[in-house]
Amino acid sequence: MHETSNTKKSLEQQSGAYRPLLIGIAICGLWFILAMFSGIPSVLLRVEAGSQLDQSLSHWFKLIGGLLIVFGLLPVLLHGYYQTYKTYLRATGMLFPIEKNQSMVLIAFILVASILFAADFTQNGLTGVREYHIANGVLTLELAAFGSLQAAIIEELMFRGIAFSVLKRRFPVWVAILLPSILFGFAHVYWGLGRVAVAAFIGMLFAILRWRTDNVWGPMAMHFLINFGFPIPAWVGWLIAVILTAGLEMTKRFSSNQLRPS
Repeated sequence: MHETSNTKKSLEQQSGAYRPLLIGIAICGLWFILAMFSGIPSVLLRVEAGSQLDQSLSHWFKLIGGLLIVFGLLPVLLHGYYQTYKTYLRATGMLFPIEKNQSMVLIAFILVASILFAADFTQNGLTGVREYHIANGVLTLELAAFGSLQAAIIEELMFRGIAFSVLKRRFPVWVAILLPSILFGFAHVYWGLGRVAVAAFIGMLFAILRWRTDNVWGPMAMHFLINFGFPIPAWVGWLIAVILTAGLEMTKRFSSNQLRPS
């Protein structure tokens, strides 16, 4: 009887361990559902496919729908994980990091990326960016900016926000980084299978910044800058953030070793 009880308890623990995994995958899957239905407004209004209004409606649908999911539906469904709304917001990465080192890394990223963006914009303007987006079927620069912002907000909140947090509660951090990034890669399969791996790799770099800052604003900024056409500020900012993280970690470990009694 005792062995049977232990076996049952072990199975329940295993079941509980897999629950965050399934929830994390389901949260990422909500983005795919959102994307699948993003054309409904255009169909109902009989808007010409590929037109400026069609693209605008699709982006608005994803933005509003995604925000309702992240800040309306998921807090209710995940109430057992996050008892208060503020705790849930902390899990999404929307709140400023509590730990000093994480705050320093986030501020360093924002400062570097902002300065480089301002320099790039001042020197090159938006001519090249406009031509790039028009060549890729985006009809106006304003629409390109809105689409880039929408994707940065919703995709980061889902993939690097709450999904990352749920997975990190039970699994090693590399699982929280890797799994949503793979699904993020397949979210860009419309570029072709070759780009899935590229998008997944970029997603992992976004996730590393999210992990090291306990915050989603950095990945959002990176995502927007890359999508809109300013990759250099994003990548240099990320590199500085990672270097600073390594330096702070080394300093922390050195200080801990110095304080240990010999």
